[in-house]
Amino acid sequence: MRILVLGSGMQGSAAIRDMVGSNQVSEVVAADLDTHKIQEIIASLRTSKTKTEQVDAANHEDLVRLMKKGFGVVACLLPAKLNFPVAKAALEAGVSMVDVSYPGAIIELDEAARRAGVTILPGCGLDPGIDLVLYGYGCSKLDKVYEIHSYCGGIPQKEFADGPLKYKISWTWEGVLAAYIRKAKIIRNGREVEIENIFEEYVKTVRFPEPVSEAECFLNGDATTYRETLGLKHVREMTRWTVRWPGHCDLWSKLLKMRLLSDEPLEIADGTYITPRQFIIKHMTPQLQYKKGEGDLVVLKVEFVGEKNGESRRLVFDLVDLYDPKTGVSAMARTTGYTCSIVCQMVGSGQIKEKGVLAPERHIPFEPFFRELAKRGIRITETTTTEKVLD
Repeated sequence: MRILVLGSGMQGSAAIRDMVGSNQVSEVVAADLDTHKIQEIIASLRTSKTKTEQVDAANHEDLVRLMKKGFGVVACLLPAKLNFPVAKAALEAGVSMVDVSYPGAIIELDEAARRAGVTILPGCGLDPGIDLVLYGYGCSKLDKVYEIHSYCGGIPQKEFADGPLKYKISWTWEGVLAAYIRKAKIIRNGREVEIENIFEEYVKTVRFPEPVSEAECFLNGDATTYRETLGLKHVREMTRWTVRWPGHCDLWSKLLKMRLLSDEPLEIADGTYITPRQFIIKHMTPQLQYKKGEGDLVVLKVEFVGEKNGESRRLVFDLVDLYDPKTGVSAMARTTGYTCSIVCQMVGSGQIKEKGVLAPERHIPFEPFFRELAKRGIRITETTTTEKVLD
């Protein structure tokens, strides 16, 4: 199969690396506005299976024209704001697409994609991605699901967690900051609840496998949407959490009280304005980069409480992945880019046959997906214990 990869950042380059190593993939075309960066990536891989194309993902006509060049699937690893226009272009070009961001407005394209015989599968990275496949897998092992709680974070390995934030950038800093100020939605006592001040109302310490041990977590995003996609009739509690090293949340709680992520423009000179958030993004981005030799880690935990054959069950799935010093690929890039590559190959090979806008928790085949992750050294452990079920 031929795969078109849009985006040549850390995750995009990891996806390209994984695709060229697959016997299923005959060619990878890497496209971006900056072709020099792509050329550097390709040169480092030393393969004849790749070539580059220059394209502006915001230019619909050029994107459609490129997508019509005989690709089996398009992998989108661009910023989330571009996933909808890329999906529309893929639909017009008649080619399937896999994306690493939340679906957002892409869901509106479901009927059109079905008619066109096209598969569009958003949310195929780490979070969203691996966590959602675990959602589907865990639910498939239970007759009734009462609780689902997921925890995920990309953080520096302990020895590199210096500085007051104890954090370095493995995703987009702008995207990280957006998560710090948006509201969260959870299910509590069977009802949907909106949480406005995530660092004030919901911060807790959770134990993870080594080398993480204890870390702190704060609410992240909308957990309620998955009650519908998973068809959960008995769920009482659902939450999604971001993981950071201890102390991170207390500091950000204070910074937010000082309105350092405000979008209210401030005049810093005659006729020159900047918002506090724009300043934080510009000022801190270079300071939070990983230095040569420093490594990140990814931690993911998904917990279920429910019943199977009339007996109570607690299922816990754990994943910890580390920066790979041999390849120089970060844990965040591995778990996001490799996941995207695996799903692209499943779509391109026909292992995923459904058409329309699909969901990882319902349409990615669990066991084959986990086997492919394990081949890449990304392993998930499963623990099952008895749990008292409340009537």
